[in-house]
Amino acid sequence: MEGSIKRILSVDWDYFFPDSHTYDVGMSESHGPLMQEILWSHRASTHSLTTKAALLDEYVPTIPNDFWGRVVNGRPERFFVADSHLKLWSVLEPLMFAQVTSLDAHHDCGYNKQTVAAVNCGSWGYWGRKTAVVGRLDLWYPKWRRGTKEPLSGRSRFYRPTTMSYGLPPAAEYDIVFVCRSGAWTPPWYDDLFLRFVNQGDQKCLEDVSPRSITLDRAKELKVHWESQLQSLYRTTIGAGQPAVA
Repeated sequence: MEGSIKRILSVDWDYFFPDSHTYDVGMSESHGPLMQEILWSHRASTHSLTTKAALLDEYVPTIPNDFWGRVVNGRPERFFVADSHLKLWSVLEPLMFAQVTSLDAHHDCGYNKQTVAAVNCGSWGYWGRKTAVVGRLDLWYPKWRRGTKEPLSGRSRFYRPTTMSYGLPPAAEYDIVFVCRSGAWTPPWYDDLFLRFVNQGDQKCLEDVSPRSITLDRAKELKVHWESQLQSLYRTTIGAGQPAVA
């Protein structure tokens, strides 16, 4: 296959999670591992600003039955796993006019001037299209994204996905499969499930994706703890004649 146009399937683990914007949890890869752990420990008790439902109850992955059999025909030459979607760039950069099918909750073609200033997890699609490393980018959003459209940076007007669809693409053959965990966006208490999802044989890890410290049982404990702390604070402020904490 050397010298030929590569067909790449890119799967972001957050594709399988419901929209998180109503939780207002400030997800970003700019936070280091320690800060992410602190944030996720608090997110275990976070409630939606609109529905009031707990993130721990609603932010649950939904993976279609026989996902790999429905999306991939045959066996890819290479299977890469990473935490950040930025690592896809190291796979793409040596190529030209690659055909990328992306399953993602985000278009990754830049959201403002800052996000397209350099290649990052939110702009690899923009740079791939701009440099012709990616000749075709077919984006498949999860179905829930229909009601929550994403903005595109003004600079992404010409360097955007070739097509944008919803659901699962028809099964196809791919030379390369890349899967990222996007740990800033996906809860650590589903890391074991992620590792089972990517356990397809001869995968190569481009960075550490071992389970983080907050298991599902620990997340449930944290939820009870933080809710108890909030109720205690609420009772204290009410008892002191102060306005209630929202």
